[in-house]
Amino acid sequence: MKTFIYTILITFCMTVCVYAQVSVPSGMTPSGVKTSATTIVTGTGKLGSAVAITNGTNNATLTCYDNTSAAGTMLFPPLVVLGASRFGGVDFCTPVRFKVGCHCTISGTGASFEVYTDR
Repeated sequence: MKTFIYTILITFCMTVCVYAQVSVPSGMTPSGVKTSATTIVTGTGKLGSAVAITNGTNNATLTCYDNTSAAGTMLFPPLVVLGASRFGGVDFCTPVRFKVGCHCTISGTGASFEVYTDR
C-alpha cells in the first residue's frame, strides 16, 4: 500500500513540475529578462506567456496591462510567485490580445520577468 501511495505522489509531483515550466509559444518573441516596469510592445499584438523570477527569498508579482503605462485593463490577473519557488509562469492556450500595447510591472526585491509576444 505504501508503494502505491508513493507512486501516486511521485506521479503527481512530476506532473505539477512539468506544468510549472513555461515554454516559448511558436512564433512568439521573448522580451528578454526585465528587472523593472517597461512597455514591451506598442500597438496591437498578442501575449503568449509570462514568467516571473524571484531571488529565492522574496515573492515576485508580475502585472501586465493593455496600455503603454501601468494603468487600464490588466491582460491577466497579477501573477504572484512565492520567493522559494524561484520562478513561475503562465502559458495562454489562446494568446491574450492587446490593442494599445503591452506594459508590464514587476514588484519584489530582486524580482525579474520575461514575456513572449507577437505582433
